[in-house]
Amino acid sequence: MGLREVKKYLGLEKLKLVVFSPNMEKVSAKGGLDEILDELIGLAREKNIPFVFALTRRELGNAINKAVPVSCVGVFSYQSAEVIPTLLKIPLHLLQNINVSGVLQTLDGTD
Repeated sequence: MGLREVKKYLGLEKLKLVVFSPNMEKVSAKGGLDEILDELIGLAREKNIPFVFALTRRELGNAINKAVPVSCVGVFSYQSAEVIPTLLKIPLHLLQNINVSGVLQTLDGTD
């Protein structure tokens, strides 16, 4: 799944959490990554879907068993919440309403 898909699923309110890598490449041209990222963050805020910046692209890819760098991950289901603090290195009490085991879809931003 790419950035366009995360936008679609944010709009449909299907995602429970979006994890962005803070070291995405800057592309400030019209329609570039900066604009897309701003749009995704705005949509997440509008739909009250939490998002977090955590891990480098390579670390985020490794955390979900991908051999390639990953720009963001969309979480569709909150079962097995114990996975999230490990992935994000966030204390569990900050994620107390999250219950994540389901499907983590990678959003590598390559489309």
